[in-house]
Amino acid sequence: MTIIRFYHFIIFLLLTACGLDHDKLTSPNLPYWKSNFELPLIAKKTGVADLMATIDDTSIIKLPYLNALSSDSILYTFQDTIIENLEPMKIRDTGIKPFNDSIISEMGAIELSPIPSTASPPFSLGEINPSLSTLDGQNGAIPSFVIETIQKSFEFDDFQTATFKSGSLIIEIENQLKIPLNNISIKLKNIDGTYIDSTIIDEVDPNATKSGTINLAGKTLPKDLLIEVDGNSPGSSGSQVLINTSDYFSVKISGSSLIVSSAIAKIPRQSSPIEGNGVMPLPETDNPIAEAIFEKGLLKIVINNQLDLDSDLKMIIPNIQNESYLSDTLNINIPRKSEVEHISNLTEKYMVIYNGNNFEEFLASNQEVSYSYTVSLEQPSDYRTVSESDKIDVSFYFFGDSTTTDSLIKFSTIKGKIEEQKEVIGPINQSPPSLPENMENFLLKDEYVELALYLKTNSNNIPIRLDLNIQAIKDDSL
Repeated sequence: MTIIRFYHFIIFLLLTACGLDHDKLTSPNLPYWKSNFELPLIAKKTGVADLMATIDDTSIIKLPYLNALSSDSILYTFQDTIIENLEPMKIRDTGIKPFNDSIISEMGAIELSPIPSTASPPFSLGEINPSLSTLDGQNGAIPSFVIETIQKSFEFDDFQTATFKSGSLIIEIENQLKIPLNNISIKLKNIDGTYIDSTIIDEVDPNATKSGTINLAGKTLPKDLLIEVDGNSPGSSGSQVLINTSDYFSVKISGSSLIVSSAIAKIPRQSSPIEGNGVMPLPETDNPIAEAIFEKGLLKIVINNQLDLDSDLKMIIPNIQNESYLSDTLNINIPRKSEVEHISNLTEKYMVIYNGNNFEEFLASNQEVSYSYTVSLEQPSDYRTVSESDKIDVSFYFFGDSTTTDSLIKFSTIKGKIEEQKEVIGPINQSPPSLPENMENFLLKDEYVELALYLKTNSNNIPIRLDLNIQAIKDDSL
């Protein structure tokens, strides 16, 4: 069947190639004709599929194409994926600059232990009235007399010297004589004789005790002092008594509510520790923090203990929390008159500045770290030199790197306000592959264009806005 069709094609060519000679119209004769006969030497049929197969490019793919004319056509499409190996777009440093603060705590008023009632050496009858020495051991009446001024030494056990802010001494006279004592003046003096203070006890009956008080505010007592006594006695008022010149009265001294501004003393445990609190503002930042996890952070506390007492510092920083959202208590022992440095690693600790859910309230809140502390003092058994102006200096340093206190504090996770950041990507160019020469006159159909763009982020909480500019460019030189 194919051969018959080919012969028909040859005959058709012969007939169409024939023509009459115009010159013979006027002189007719036997007909003749001229023929131009062309035969193709090579016949080759090339389909689109064959042409497309010559394109060695994986971006050309075949897709089923359905339209009104055919249901089994093939659409050759250009599909390409460009992967830009861009550096990951990171949120710029959300850390904060290092910050520090310092506090100075004075020891303040110092409590001394109460002075137990302590008796002075006795004041004997023979000392206060030497004229009775010749009647010693006899019965007789003792006339009235003026007490001879006598001084006795006294020693305090708990301090060598003390300057008082408040407190009182209780001065008692315990009368072991057979006669009363009247208007007894009891003076306290330094060893060099300088006056300290005194009290007067009006009347003390035989075998009785009476007391007076000395206010210690503003006064300084030495360890050793003199008790000076004078006064008078009405005697036995004519009654016969056994005169014993060894009979005596004594002075007893006790103290209570003793608060000193300075002392060389045995310091008891203080009822109230040194306490304080404060806040440290965070450095200004474009990324206010509600909550963050430290990636790199250190807290250095430097304590200069000027006290002549060992101390225990307990500090709480409520804004620094563990994974259970509990604040740790720092316990630091500080030997007397020394400086101690304590460093805490804050990595994986939480900094919690605001724990609410109101963003506007968060923005209005203060960016600061608060702290509170107590300092407990030792109870030594020996004498220590103390003053209410003695200080404990505590310095705080928050920083990022152990090599320098100027390093940035960094966070691995942050919740708060993040500064807007922009990143330019591209331009990214995408062009179809070159086509063979025998397809130069093919009409390329813009049937449809699909564009898929994939962005990868490891945060679901940061909004991303993509401004994409797509521009098609025709290059007429191709």
